[in-house]
Parts: sequence; structure tokens; C-alpha cells
Amino acid sequence: MRKLFVMRYIRWPYLFHCRNSFVAAADCGIVEYIVMTLFRRVFSRRVLFQWMRDFHFFLDCARIGKLRCRKCSRHNEAISAHCSMQFAAGMETKASFLLPFPSKYITIDKRYKFSERPNSTSLFMDYPLSESKYTRKWCYGRKSYLSASRSSSCLVMAAGRTIPDVVLLTIFKYLHPVDLVNGASYVSKRWNLLSKTPSLYRHVRVLVNKQSVNYESAKEFLQRVRSHVGRLCLVYEQGVFADVLPDSMPNVTTLDIGFFPEIADAAEKLITCFPSIETLNMEDVKNVDAAVVRRLFCEGSFRRLRRLCFRPEGDLPDTFIPLLSTSNRLLEVLSAKADHTNMSSLLNTPISLSLTHLYLTGFMENEAFATIGQLKNLTTFSLFSCLYTFDDHILELKQLSKLEHLHLCCSGQDCDISPDGLVELFRLPSKNPSNFFPFRLKYLCFMDCYSFNLEVVTELSKSCPGLESLCVAHDEFMDEEAFSMLITNFRKLRFLDISGLGEMKCGALRHLADDELPELRFLSLHDTKVEEKMLRTLNLKRPELFVTTRPGFFINWSLQDGSWKKIFEAM
Repeated sequence: MRKLFVMRYIRWPYLFHCRNSFVAAADCGIVEYIVMTLFRRVFSRRVLFQWMRDFHFFLDCARIGKLRCRKCSRHNEAISAHCSMQFAAGMETKASFLLPFPSKYITIDKRYKFSERPNSTSLFMDYPLSESKYTRKWCYGRKSYLSASRSSSCLVMAAGRTIPDVVLLTIFKYLHPVDLVNGASYVSKRWNLLSKTPSLYRHVRVLVNKQSVNYESAKEFLQRVRSHVGRLCLVYEQGVFADVLPDSMPNVTTLDIGFFPEIADAAEKLITCFPSIETLNMEDVKNVDAAVVRRLFCEGSFRRLRRLCFRPEGDLPDTFIPLLSTSNRLLEVLSAKADHTNMSSLLNTPISLSLTHLYLTGFMENEAFATIGQLKNLTTFSLFSCLYTFDDHILELKQLSKLEHLHLCCSGQDCDISPDGLVELFRLPSKNPSNFFPFRLKYLCFMDCYSFNLEVVTELSKSCPGLESLCVAHDEFMDEEAFSMLITNFRKLRFLDISGLGEMKCGALRHLADDELPELRFLSLHDTKVEEKMLRTLNLKRPELFVTTRPGFFINWSLQDGSWKKIFEAM
């Protein structure tokens, strides 16, 4: 009766509420939060605390290899084989090959997470599959580093320590797949069995390598969880290609297949297997020609597609943009190569009204700026290279009244945009200013622009006093006076990148007043010659400010032997 009452008590809306509140409650510990929230009215506090203590004990011991099963009396390495996660009935193989990811993740320092950013890159870029000497151990608020090869005495699992299945499954829903496979599944046969539940694997990255292909673990795993996975990343090792996909995975809405080796042979399979795709990332796929583009983006394929990243290795076929334009897909996010792309075919199509984020890499023809200016609903526009761009071309962006993000790399001396052209770009008309750029601009990146000077900063401060993020990296002709005006006028700035400014000393930072940049939280100064004493004074005055002077690290300060020492800490 008690178990039935528990199942009746847990309703999906309540679980959904708990998931939304999870971030706020993370400091309290995930296990404590879930157990105390869902089961406090059903079981006594003594029982609840015993469950939480048992869960932490089992999971921590399994992770560091100190647990052995009471029945089989084998160490943690043996439990992985003896109590293995055999998704196929009767399959007898070594545990490291039973799933397409456990053995690989033992030495990976990060736990992958699918990004919510519209310009997100492949998981392979954000979380590379590199090996390290130490394995990161996560204990929900406590972080430490343990040697992956550490050996210690084993602890025996007491038979009386039992946590109800409904409690374990509820907790398992919040665990990362890496923790389920390399932690929970090692505790006991019962935990191993529960961790096989397909509904627990909603966001997964699957490695397709020689081992997972030979033992068919990748194929068996995807077949088992095909109805539950919502976000899927497929990573193929070099020289390995195999059809591991089931007939259909109807609930996958995000598919990341960056660096896919043989897209030409798999195009039809991708279309039939993933009918509900909304986000498709094909960042660096190979062997893409006009025929492949025609098969992938024909009228009947990926009908629900809303966000597309398509940057194949080599040149983008000329038919890509026209083919997208003729379909009825209402794309909201498009990331593609700009080289030799016929952007004019976007005009007078459904995409021209639905597109809100446009990210282009490579060299774009100047005539394409006129087309970009007609995409009235754009809120984000990013262009990697403004090579040989003139004033009349860049001024086409004045019509983008809804633009909040503008990211441009101006190619230094090869960019022909003049200071007067930039002043005109950032000038708001006195009549109906809300109908023009840059009325809503909040995030601006103008890299490697030699025309970004005092006059441009003056006009920008008049039109965009609410700017929150500014990157002027490698704008080498911006002098101290322009930088001082920037410091004085942009009081809502939270992110500032002034890297690569050469010999400029950034003297305005020396005596920063309390009302100057009061909300600044991140300051980047790579390859900018700023005095260390000035940075120390700034950092001690504003301890919440992150300052980075080289890629991948921010600086901190430690008082040693009566003097301050600079420390580089990894981001």
C-alpha cells in the first residue's frame, strides 16, 4: 500500500516543478532536495536521512573503486562485468564494451552538456574527448580530484541498506549518463538493473569506435533507448563508420553529428530515422556535394527544422541557400559558410520572415549586405570577415531595427569601412529612432577594426548607453581618450574585451570610480600591456570582477610573505 501511495503521490506536473527549481536548490545537494521534496509526507525523517546517507555512501564508493558486492565478493572492476548493464538479453561481454561510452569517459575531465545557445557548436568542440591523468569526481557541491588508478581497501555493501526503487529512479533522473554508467551501475545488481531504465537516457553522446562497433554496443544501446532520447550527439572516430541507428528515433529533437565522416552514404538514413528534428548541427561533415545537399534538404526532409548549423568541410554548394528558400521550413537560426553563397534567394520567402539569428563564416560578397538588410526580424547577425567592405555596404544594416547582437570581424587593414561610415552606422535619426539600428543593440563585437576611434565611440555612447557587452579586440587605432570615454559612458557594461590593443596602457582603469562600469563582471586583456599593479588594485577593489590576461585562465591574487602574488587559475 505504501508503494502504491508513493506512485500516486508523484505526479508529472510536480516533478516538472522540481526540475525547474533544481538549479536554485543545487547548493543543498541534489539527493537531499529530491528526496525531501517528493517523499517527506510519506516516510519519516529518520528513514529519509538513512536513504540519503546510503545513496551518497554507495555512489561515492563506487566512483573511487572501494566497493565490492556482498554476494559475489568481487572488487569494483569485477562488479562492472559481473553486474553489467546488459541491454541485450543473454549478451555476455566485458562491461567496458556493453555501452558505447563508459570506458572512454573514465579519463575525460568534463561532463558534456547540450548548450541552449543558438550559436552552439558541436559537443566535440565544447567537450573534446581528450584523456587526462586525473578523473574529476563530482559529489553535488563538493569537487575533488582522484587518481584514476588509485587502489584502496574495499568496503562491503551491507544487505540491510535498501532504498525503494521509486526513490532511486527519481534520483537517477537527475544524474548525468556518465554518473549512471560509471557510478550507480557499479553499486549492486539492483542498482545496475535500475540504471538500465531507458527513460533515464534523454540527453546522450554516443561514441562510435572500433570497440563499440565490433561488440555492437552502440547499436544495442540506441535500439534500447530509441523512444526516450531527446538530444543525441554521435561521435565517429577517424576511419570508423557503421550504421548504428535504429529504424526510427521519433523523439529526438536535437541531433549533433559534427565531424561526420560519410554523410553521402547516410543522408537517407538520417532523414527517416529522425522525423522530429528541430535542431541539426552538421559543423564539419565531409564529402558534401550538390547531390547530398539535395537529398538532405529536399521538401519532405526535416519538416520541423528550426535551427540549422551546416558548415561542411570545403566549399558550400551553390544550391544550399536556394534549396532552403524553396522549402516551407520556418528556420529561426542559420549558421553557414558565406563563401560563394547566393543570399539573394532568401528574399520574399518564409525564411526571410522567420529568421532571427544568422551566423556566417568566411568571405561574403558585398552585394549580400543588401539582402541581409531585408531580414527584418533578425536579432543576431554575425559575420566572420568583412574583407573589402565599403561604407555603403555596411550601412545596409541600418534597416535591422530589431538587432540586439552584432558581431563583425573587420579584417584589419583589408577592411575599407571608414570612421565616417561607422559614425553614420551608429547614429540614430531624431525621428522614429526605434525603427532603425542600433536602437535595441545590447551586444557589440567590432574586432580588428582600424576605423574604431574617438568619434565612433562618441556616437556609440549617445545611441547605445545601455550596451551590456563590448568587444573591441585588436582595434589598434583606438587611443587612450577613446578608451576613457568608453569607461565613462557605458555604465551597464558587463563584459569588456580589450585584447590585442598593442602598446596602449588603458590608463582609465587606474583610478576607476565607483560609478564607472559598476556592473562589469568580465574583463579580457590578452596581449594588452597593462601594468600588473593596476590590475591588482582593480581586482582587490572589485573582487567580483574576473580578469583574464591569457586564454583559458583568469588571474587571482594571494598574499604571500607580505607581498601579493599573481596566480593563474583555469576557467
